[in-house]
Amino acid sequence: MARANYVSNLDTFPITPGSSARYTINNLGGVTKVQTGVTTVVGLVVIGNDTYFLELSTDPGFPAPGKGAVVRLHGNKLTTIADGLTAPTGITAGSDGALYVSNFGTGAPAGAGQIVKITLP
Repeated sequence: MARANYVSNLDTFPITPGSSARYTINNLGGVTKVQTGVTTVVGLVVIGNDTYFLELSTDPGFPAPGKGAVVRLHGNKLTTIADGLTAPTGITAGSDGALYVSNFGTGAPAGAGQIVKITLP
């Protein structure tokens, strides 16, 4: 039985909104695009039937402060659950059921980085 692993892509710059995707890679090396419509994805977390994408910046052009977001995929519907992030670079799920995102992960002065807790509904 093949097990799927999920990955996503950042895509190229300048940013074209919706140009990133989620892919599955099975243990035999097969790659399948399974979801489109996300932008500059730098990380993802799968919790149950939902996938949470961390988007570096959602606007066209080049990454801008305050334009990062977390988007939930439930079924075929994408919903922004957090926005206003600046240069987010990582996402994980905590044992408490919340998401944790690194904010100001790149390009900010030393010591400016943050971990932002996102409580899921």
